[in-house]
Amino acid sequence: MTLETDEQQEFRLHCRDWLLKNIPAAPTVRLPQQPIGIMECAQLEYLQRWQKSAYEAGLVGCDYPLACGGGGRNDCQRIANEEMQKVKLPYFPNVIGLGMAAPTIFYHATDELKQTLLPRLFSAEDIWCQGFSEPGAGSDLANVQTFAQREGERWIINGHKVWTSLAHFAAWMILLARTDKADKYNGLTFFVVPIKAALGNGVKVRPLIKSSGETGFNEVIFDNLEIDDDYRLDAVGKGWQVAMTTLTHERGAGQLVMPSSGSQTDSDYSSIAGVNEVIELAQHCCRPDGGRASEDPVIRDQLMQLLIRDEGMMQSMRLHQVAALR
Repeated sequence: MTLETDEQQEFRLHCRDWLLKNIPAAPTVRLPQQPIGIMECAQLEYLQRWQKSAYEAGLVGCDYPLACGGGGRNDCQRIANEEMQKVKLPYFPNVIGLGMAAPTIFYHATDELKQTLLPRLFSAEDIWCQGFSEPGAGSDLANVQTFAQREGERWIINGHKVWTSLAHFAAWMILLARTDKADKYNGLTFFVVPIKAALGNGVKVRPLIKSSGETGFNEVIFDNLEIDDDYRLDAVGKGWQVAMTTLTHERGAGQLVMPSSGSQTDSDYSSIAGVNEVIELAQHCCRPDGGRASEDPVIRDQLMQLLIRDEGMMQSMRLHQVAALR
């Protein structure tokens, strides 16, 4: 067990005390099981108030620098997460913003853009979505065809993104676009796009209807959308490398993630801790006959499949990184 510093111990006590006194009242509307299922304004507003209160108490963005709206702490987000997991609490709605957009912006945006975007992301005042998937790209992320044409200090974006969770509420999108048709990997550039401000003026968001008649995903169409070059993350042609930062944190999207200051390692890619939590749960849950769930051969097989899938996804991420170096 890692020994905690005086600051970390004090912060843990702060988290416990604040959570004890500030568990939000039950919502007046039924909440979906996960953030990407939020469809009603009342659901979102309830969850936004909760995330904002946690942020103002210092439990969100703990380890990010003060200059970009964070808490300026050291390895304290882990502590906040641990304490929140001990209490029955609503989830944070800005799951894509916290788990994917924030670390990407932190690593690759200018200081001015960090200071503008991150505080409102942490507080859930601005909801974020992800613009990666496309109708014709399949599972090959590097095959995206949404095109950004540079014109001076502006970019003109045309294309079609699909399966875009939370786009119907999102103020911002992280967007991977093609800027060079001749180079598959080095022809990609990464942007942050203010889609809400551009609705009806270069951006259309259309819900995708499930077989149940419900919505949950969207398609986003760009039709000559103009954005400033200030919204580009990192250099032109470095979009694949920036996307790898995003995908490194994607599998932890349900939690807040602060990127380490050093180089990324295999441990950054693994959600093995999440699988271990499921195993631990199975070890403590009882079956109707009084035995432990972990003793059931069917459940044990399912747990093994989770471990295999987790390792396979980690290996896939490594291959993506190798491809990015071509």
